[in-house]
Amino acid sequence: AAERFGLATQMMHYTLAVAAKEEGNYVLAIEELILAGDCEDAPRLLKVWTPGMHYQLGCEALEAGNYALAVEEFTAAKNWTGAKEKLKEAKNAISYLEAVALIEEGDYASAYEKLIKIDGYPGAAEKRRICAYQLGIEAGDKLISINDNTIEDVFDYHYYVNDEEIVLLIEKPDGEE
Repeated sequence: AAERFGLATQMMHYTLAVAAKEEGNYVLAIEELILAGDCEDAPRLLKVWTPGMHYQLGCEALEAGNYALAVEEFTAAKNWTGAKEKLKEAKNAISYLEAVALIEEGDYASAYEKLIKIDGYPGAAEKRRICAYQLGIEAGDKLISINDNTIEDVFDYHYYVNDEEIVLLIEKPDGEE
């Protein structure tokens, strides 16, 4: 009787796991699959659904502003649909907050380096303009090189701007560098 009760309990957890997954609650689904043990298809589903759980936890962390946890969860989500985009969003949020802290410390050059790498992030363009102004970069200035690499087009810019540290050579409208 105890063995049948155990099997019935595992089946119940398996059924609850499937229902939770159908509702999109991967966290609960994984918890129930663990309790289901080796009942039915539970071991395979556990492997398949775990990235979905990490994606769900990453979304919750991102929404709560816990960007470091979001990065961990989206990294664990691996190839789950949308995980790469969310991982980039979480990393950009961290870079943005670091840049804001650098601006508050008066380190405009380091802040600018971080901000140019997160183009399109909300608020980044405004902060980038503040840094550029503080660094003496103005409208009409021409970017000549990044880290001694001549910039000929937007592709060069996007390639070289990703170096850990960058040194910009700017030409003013009067020809001064």
